[in-house]
Amino acid sequence: EDQEDLPSIDALDRLSPENRITYEVLSFLTQRSEDQEGVPSYHDLLRLKVQQSYEMEGKSLTPYVQEKGHHFSDIYLELELYLADVFLRYDSTFNVYGEGFTTYNLWAHGKAGPISSLDLAYRYNKTTRINELNLSIEGRISENLYGRYGIKKSFEETKDLESLYGIRYQSGCWALETTLERNRDETRLTFQLQLLGLGKWSY
Repeated sequence: EDQEDLPSIDALDRLSPENRITYEVLSFLTQRSEDQEGVPSYHDLLRLKVQQSYEMEGKSLTPYVQEKGHHFSDIYLELELYLADVFLRYDSTFNVYGEGFTTYNLWAHGKAGPISSLDLAYRYNKTTRINELNLSIEGRISENLYGRYGIKKSFEETKDLESLYGIRYQSGCWALETTLERNRDETRLTFQLQLLGLGKWSY
């Protein structure tokens, strides 16, 4: 429909015409188990998704390849794997006109022993020049002492993008936590007192 009566501040205020076909394949691998009474339960082990579009007319669906006749979008692949205490997710886009893989992201989350939370992520984007590794880990050091560590590292730059160090002491209904955070703009040291169930104070 005509959009001339709508305000136009930037390019996002106009819906460009589309004549597009999209196919998608979604598949699950599910485990079936029974309890002692024979009641079944189901748990997804793996999830796979593949998607691609074809634009019959209009501009190319790939922003870095604008040649005429390139009507296919990148092939999008998404894979998720569910294990006992580990979750893995991978997604990527593959260009069918010779550019190869244009994005891929890998994320792993899990826990083991004293480590209550572990997140590891790798991100790559050819268009926006993102190529970085993110790590976050939390765990128990002793009975009342907990630690946190996080880092965001870019392979395009020499300095780390962000880093975080934290330590927490918890006893009964109160906890004391201190955190050191660094990024490109500032270094911040935070102290926090928590009364569980009542609130927290930071400085």
